[in-house]
Amino acid sequence: MSTVEKSIQLRCQEGRSDKVYQITIEKVGGGYVVNTANGRYGSALVSGTKTASPVTLEKAVEIHDKVIKEKLAKRYKYVRTDPNAPEPQGISVTTERKDTGLRPQLLNMIDESEVETYILSDDWGMQEKLDGRHMMVRVDEKLNVTLANKKGIAAAVSAPGISTLFKASSRFLKPNLPFTLDCELVGDQLYPFDLLELGGQDIRKDPYSMRVVKLDKTFAGLECSTFKLVKFVTGRQAKRVLLASLKAAGREGAVFKHRFRAWSEGRPNSGGDMLKFKFWESCSCIVSGVNEGKRSIRVRLGDVEMGNVTIPPNFDIPEPKAIVEVKYLYVAGEGGSLYQPIYLGERDDVDAKECTIQKQRIKYKDVKQNNEEVD
Repeated sequence: MSTVEKSIQLRCQEGRSDKVYQITIEKVGGGYVVNTANGRYGSALVSGTKTASPVTLEKAVEIHDKVIKEKLAKRYKYVRTDPNAPEPQGISVTTERKDTGLRPQLLNMIDESEVETYILSDDWGMQEKLDGRHMMVRVDEKLNVTLANKKGIAAAVSAPGISTLFKASSRFLKPNLPFTLDCELVGDQLYPFDLLELGGQDIRKDPYSMRVVKLDKTFAGLECSTFKLVKFVTGRQAKRVLLASLKAAGREGAVFKHRFRAWSEGRPNSGGDMLKFKFWESCSCIVSGVNEGKRSIRVRLGDVEMGNVTIPPNFDIPEPKAIVEVKYLYVAGEGGSLYQPIYLGERDDVDAKECTIQKQRIKYKDVKQNNEEVD
């Protein structure tokens, strides 16, 4: 027997799209669960949950409020059953998706046959390639935090722990403001791997070996559960050890970086001073449909259907035409489906025109593709 403690409904109307999102905290036994329902307005909603098992009320409220912030940032608005009732208090978020002016450096990919070249060269070091979202982070003189996705648009993500950390470390950080970091955001954890601005000074033209030393020296004292620097190793033996450990742990991949080159915006037509090597493959797909009565979707690249993908209980089921990221082992051959697909979530930093077989560099079981990949 469950009791509803709190329930909020949100609605998003944009063009022909009209979506509803409902989130509810329910008391179950001695704990609480956070359940969701979403879908088209006026249609049957698809149920989900944000809690695999009951949690404390404090934790349930934390999860509930985080989801609300994320939805408000995606232009959802409160649905008021009582027109005279005020909006719920305690939730404040900027929903404007403005251009921040920040642009990341995007990397081309190498395959396994090329890895040894960068292992042997002393000009190149190596870091782990994390499985998250590429983010630029700028903190100004007043400790206001700006997160920008790979398009440079203010990111529609919630990372309250990062802002709290910076504010709590204001005395330590003050001499270094403003600063700009190049990072990977994995869930609520921020992983900085490059430093582009420090104390208002642009250091993008400094060689990476100098930037990474400044990054470690300045921010090592901030490391905690929400902020972790990405280790950079040099030397053949160190690179081999790190690569082997990442493979053994089933990690995403590795990034090779030229130690003596400056930072540059965007992606070069080929090659580059920073290159990625992925153990797993992933692709950005378009949702072609939701399978009725199931927690799964159909995805496509361009006009080519790529199969079904199961949506885990802790994710909302995306709408048709949404862009989603899917991890997979391989595709058996042309016209085949993604093998062992794993749903990673929606993307708001990838356009539909990028979701093609040609641009996603699909990995076939026996066929090597050489087309450009999209981050």
